[in-house]
Amino acid sequence: MTGRVRIADRSESSERVATVLWSADLDQLPCRRDLLSSDERERAQRFGSPQLRNRYIAGRAWVRSVIGLELGVPAVDLRFRYLEFGKPVPDHAPGVLDFSLAHSGERALLAIGPPGGLGVDVERAVTGAYEPTSACLILSPDELRWIETSAEPDLAFLRCWVRKEAYAKVGGMGMDRYLTALTLTGSGPDVDDTGFDIVDLHIDASLVAAVALPAGRSFAYQGTWVGEDAG
Repeated sequence: MTGRVRIADRSESSERVATVLWSADLDQLPCRRDLLSSDERERAQRFGSPQLRNRYIAGRAWVRSVIGLELGVPAVDLRFRYLEFGKPVPDHAPGVLDFSLAHSGERALLAIGPPGGLGVDVERAVTGAYEPTSACLILSPDELRWIETSAEPDLAFLRCWVRKEAYAKVGGMGMDRYLTALTLTGSGPDVDDTGFDIVDLHIDASLVAAVALPAGRSFAYQGTWVGEDAG
């Protein structure tokens, strides 16, 4: 993937929505270990902290529940395959939908939409987030200069980070050094020669989030998940 993507300054569509996004509090979701596959249960056991283990289980069960409802398939019957950098894709109905999951602490963000590429990221808005030494490993020189001149460098860094992470998830490429050559910040649209929009999401003041999706595709943030399990 080369070139630049467009930073779209647009609101959620009021037309027929192609992509939906939900947030959730992982500490409040049911910890449905019974919905997980054997490899997911094995991974859960590798978490040393009970809190992190339970959040992982709750998050995976939530993804299964939402996708199961979307496909009309019991959550426990869903199967996933993993791309090179660990991006999961549903194996039950290939080419039917795409999804992306991100979390920061107990807060999680899930996007589901048609095939074509989809990525989300969310981070807590915290003091001290900007560390130049680590930031230069993933941000472009233009982005670093933008952060340095910002009145709120921590918030500016997180905005850059979630945009990069969301875009990286589109192709399951991982946060590698290629991304230092890509600038995803600016005051106006960039040349859109990769066919994707990066859109900032405003969930609440404590979070910074972004979604990457095919240019012009409609989307809507649905709020906090209160749906039923699809077990």
